[in-house]
Order: sequence, then structure tokens, then C-alpha cells
Amino acid sequence: MDLANKQIENKIFILRKTQVIFGLDLTEMYQVETKMLNQAVKRILNRFQLNEIEKNELVTNCDQFSALKHSSSPVYAFTEQCTAMFSVGLNSENNNEISI
Repeated sequence: MDLANKQIENKIFILRKTQVIFGLDLTEMYQVETKMLNQAVKRILNRFQLNEIEKNELVTNCDQFSALKHSSSPVYAFTEQCTAMFSVGLNSENNNEISI
């Protein structure tokens, strides 16, 4: 194993039975400021934002979303994995029930 791999391996921790690497270490590894890392996280979230065409199609085809027709708020669609990720941070009484 070369030195670079060993250095990365030393930054990996087990948290809640999952391998993780902390943002501070990522900023060091990629030699970027924390601000840049935070912006990248926001860009990832924006991948799930519907554009106007998708939003209009959703409103047109699904009556339950008709209230979004004149909304200026962004509309997001999440994969199963992202839903699980976000549910961890949501403080909801039925969080565990929904996750199951």
C-alpha cells in the first residue's frame, strides 16, 4: 500500500457502524476551504431540484401537486438512499415508522 492510500485510510473512522470521513479531512485532502465543501454539498442537493418543465409536468399530471402551480419554492425529488439520509436529520415523531 502506498503512502497516499495509507494517509487516506488513517482518516476513515467508524461512526454508527459505517465508514465515514469528516469534512475537515476532506478539505485538507482536496486542499479546499470549508466554504467550497459546503457549496459542493448544496450543489448535490440541487441535483434533486426539479426544473420548471418537470415541475409543470408534475402539476399537470398529478392533482395532489396542484398547489405547486404558482409556488416559487423549489421542488425536490429524492431517491430512496437520499430519503434515508435526510430522515436521519429530521426531528419527527414518526421518523422511525416512515423509515421502515
